[in-house]
Amino acid sequence: MRRPFRLPMTLTHLITQSSEKRFVVHSLDFDLVEVGATREEAWDRLALAVKSYVEFGLSKAWDDYIIFPAPDEYKRQITKDMVFTLMPPIEIANTTQPVMAMQAAA
Repeated sequence: MRRPFRLPMTLTHLITQSSEKRFVVHSLDFDLVEVGATREEAWDRLALAVKSYVEFGLSKAWDDYIIFPAPDEYKRQITKDMVFTLMPPIEIANTTQPVMAMQAAA
């Protein structure tokens, strides 16, 4: 019997700043990455990428393959001294998903 698809309770994103003064936002739940000149630009791009990715997967009935976690090396970058921020939720397939972002303290 096929189990119903469920998104994670909270989507997890890791925000870093590259040496070129660009912000990188990595969705650890789907291993999607976006870059922007500002944190907000990178965030907006990733929110759209996550929404599009999940909704496309659902439209193709690829439920078993949508959740594709980032490799552990990225999860190990999360430390207890990071700043955790509740970001604006993402509307995915008529469901509002809360988003938690982590970023190194400035």
